[in-house]
Amino acid sequence: MALFDSPDRLFGTEGHVLGLLAPRAEGPNRIDGELLPLEPLKLAGSRPVRASATIIGGKAASVVPAVMQYVVLKGLPQRPPTLNLPDYVRLARLSNPFGQPLPPRGR
Repeated sequence: MALFDSPDRLFGTEGHVLGLLAPRAEGPNRIDGELLPLEPLKLAGSRPVRASATIIGGKAASVVPAVMQYVVLKGLPQRPPTLNLPDYVRLARLSNPFGQPLPPRGR
C-alpha cells in the first residue's frame, strides 16, 4: 500500500511523506493515520516481495497537472456501480454508527 501525506501530519515535519507500507497494511488491518498495520505479516524467506510505483513529480500550483499526467499514463479507473435507492438507504443506515436520524429526503 502506498503512503502519501502532504503536508506531513504523520511525523509532524514541514515537508511531505511518501512511502510504501507492508503488504496487508490496508483496510481493517490498519487504522487511518497510523503507520503500521494492526497484525504483522510473516514473510517467507524464499519468496520475494515485489512492489512497483509510478512517481510523478514537478513544480505546480496544484496537484492537477500530476493527476492529468497520471490519467494519460494509466487511464481513469472503472466507475463503481450505482446503487438503487433501497440499497443506498440500507448503506446509509449501516454507515450511521451513532444512530443519528438521517435527514429527511427533499422532494
